[in-house]
Amino acid sequence: MIWKTIAYVTLIFGLGSCGGGSDTKRAAADEESQQRTQDLPQVNVITVRRGVFMRELQSNGRLSALNKADLRFRTAELLTSISARNGQRVSAGQEIARIDQFELRNRVITAEEAVQTALMNLNNFLIGRHYELKDTATVPPAILQAGIAESQLLTARVNLAQARYNLQHSVLKAPISGIVANITAKEYNMAPTSEPFCAIIGDDRFEVEFPVLESEIELLKAGHEVQVEPLAYPGTRVKGRLSGMNPVVDKNGMVQAKAVVDNTRDKLYEGMNVRVLVQEVVPGKLVVPKSAVVLRSDRQVLFVHANGRSQWRYVTTGLENSREYTVEEQLEEGEEVIISGNFNLAHDVVVEIVKGDEEE
Repeated sequence: MIWKTIAYVTLIFGLGSCGGGSDTKRAAADEESQQRTQDLPQVNVITVRRGVFMRELQSNGRLSALNKADLRFRTAELLTSISARNGQRVSAGQEIARIDQFELRNRVITAEEAVQTALMNLNNFLIGRHYELKDTATVPPAILQAGIAESQLLTARVNLAQARYNLQHSVLKAPISGIVANITAKEYNMAPTSEPFCAIIGDDRFEVEFPVLESEIELLKAGHEVQVEPLAYPGTRVKGRLSGMNPVVDKNGMVQAKAVVDNTRDKLYEGMNVRVLVQEVVPGKLVVPKSAVVLRSDRQVLFVHANGRSQWRYVTTGLENSREYTVEEQLEEGEEVIISGNFNLAHDVVVEIVKGDEEE
């Protein structure tokens, strides 16, 4: 009886041991299968369709205000007041600064007296020839011209006009509405005459000049919309319009183009460096992201996903913008193109799709 019991227990343990080995093998197989799956190259794909391609021209330029005025004093006198500061917005006709007027007023008075003296001398000249200044219509032109020259009347009148002009410009006023810039002088110092005292910048509209390759001239159509992005504000774009180009190709094969942009966001400043983007819609193209195209042996290659495997294709790209290529050969509409995980990918490799029909 004891031997039967021992045999029964031994049988039970043996069966348990056999069952555990089967489970272990199954778990190992599952782990191996999972490991193989994890070892597969993981890729993203998109389905290629014919559609619109945005042809782009990119360049860099610098902004210049369409309306800008440099203000300067005509005579070097003491600055008695500065009524504006850099960055201040002013209206047309608003006073900016003024200089001492004492000497300027005296020069006007002196010039007026010189004109009166010249007129008296002219009248004496005419009386000596039996004519009078009040009746110059009867004076022969030759005699009248001789009298004017001898009396120096023209010189006196020119000096008077200059004196009045200098007095008038002793007060600087804004000729246009805009922003005050470039004031460096200080009150109670001599006003500069060799350089502008300040500038008034009309900051509502700016012009940007930028170089373009002669091969891209066809994109430069007057009135065509452009996007202007200040380098100081990446991602901020302001719309503008092409205004023309200089019809000369320089020695570097470049043409200078211009565009006008409205300062709708108040982020544009005189002299600011910007990126200019000109776009043109090209319909009916097979378009792929730039990430889909890699170089192998200096040739362009992309990978098509078919039947779970990668298929190597040499392709010919056409148009290019900042994000995409058009593909002219070796690709058909409806095929799935691998757009990521393709840098070290080989031909005819089993791959795992982790994301499809969109870009990362």
